[in-house]
Amino acid sequence: NHINPLDGFFKEGVARGAALCQAKGIEVSTAVPYSISILHQSGKTLVIAAATPYNRVNGIARSAIIPVHKGSNQIWILSEKDSQPTREWSIEGHLVNVPQEGNLTVNLKWGEGGKEEENMSVEGCGLPGAISFPPQCDETTLGKQMDERYGWYFGVAKDLRKLVGFARDPLVRFLVPRAGSATEAERMADELLRVPEADLRQSEGIDVEGECHLTDQELELAMKTDYFEMRKQVAIQRGLLSAEATEVLDRALSVVVPRSPTSTDQLISEANKLLNSSQNCSPCIQYWQQLTQWLHQLQLARDNLSVASATATAMGALADCLYKEKIITEEEFSHIQGVSWSFHCDL
Repeated sequence: NHINPLDGFFKEGVARGAALCQAKGIEVSTAVPYSISILHQSGKTLVIAAATPYNRVNGIARSAIIPVHKGSNQIWILSEKDSQPTREWSIEGHLVNVPQEGNLTVNLKWGEGGKEEENMSVEGCGLPGAISFPPQCDETTLGKQMDERYGWYFGVAKDLRKLVGFARDPLVRFLVPRAGSATEAERMADELLRVPEADLRQSEGIDVEGECHLTDQELELAMKTDYFEMRKQVAIQRGLLSAEATEVLDRALSVVVPRSPTSTDQLISEANKLLNSSQNCSPCIQYWQQLTQWLHQLQLARDNLSVASATATAMGALADCLYKEKIITEEEFSHIQGVSWSFHCDL
């Protein structure tokens, strides 16, 4: 049956509804239109299920426990809309630094004050207090995010022969203390980086542009398994790399990819710069105050890794807000993320 907007009963219903909305003390309730999950390195954790009822004034708050590694972790908020394919699910990412491995508590609040956006905070794993994040500034989709990551991975895999060559000398230097001699270190490095010639030729034939597009089934796999293990599975299942080649690829990457650790002094300097550039950004005041508080504690206790971790995380949160408000450029945003990400490289 179709509703006739000119029908008297329909008009009366609309009028009564409008009157109720103006009345004080009336609480309007609704339901979350889609599922909200946390996507992390070890898989996906549901936080708020679709159709969960909530009050539009207070919103809805839920918490989830996720496993993280000591140091920097990428955490995504994933919005799964049933009416859209997997590739179109929206995804928002944040960097979280923790001083110890364990289970991190992620708190999500959605729809507070009628605003349909997620506000996230984290606590645990040695952090001395909760740290809040704004809604992510560079929202993208799950498909686009993962396609970009796999495009990079396949690009590196295509140059596996060159990567192995670059990795040999630094790996030898790393192994000398354990091996006892340069000759034995060279032998161990050659064994660790050994890839059959046929596998090297196979990797050189990878069509990066043609392979970087993941299927919905592969995206589902990314949400159910360890992210790094999943990318190996995709490369093997597509016949692009052998299992041995994927192991050597990851090993060589860990040696070659530069990891310039951020010192505590550098962290303090970068945090001060960010605070100075954000003094006139009213939407960022909460995250400005948050970083100010952690930075003050760090300046009083430079050797406190828990406070330093909180400072690095709070700096990333403020950068999220500043980038969203176009106070800082994409280049500046990437630089701050890099500083936050690399802080724990020396721990």
